[in-house]
Amino acid sequence: MGNFVLRINSLGRGQITFPTYAGESGVTTGTLCPVGTRVTTITGKVSTAGVEGKLDFTASRT
Repeated sequence: MGNFVLRINSLGRGQITFPTYAGESGVTTGTLCPVGTRVTTITGKVSTAGVEGKLDFTASRT
């Protein structure tokens, strides 16, 4: 693992990219941030060694 990078696209939307333990990478595809609160859910795709294509992931807090 390593440091994540926050990027902003031309529409002003944020995207987080991050390295994984296997030297692959992950990228966020969406966030859920109810008005007036912090981010509660992040969805994305992550590459995994030995698996073709990217796998979906969801990280959330309660």
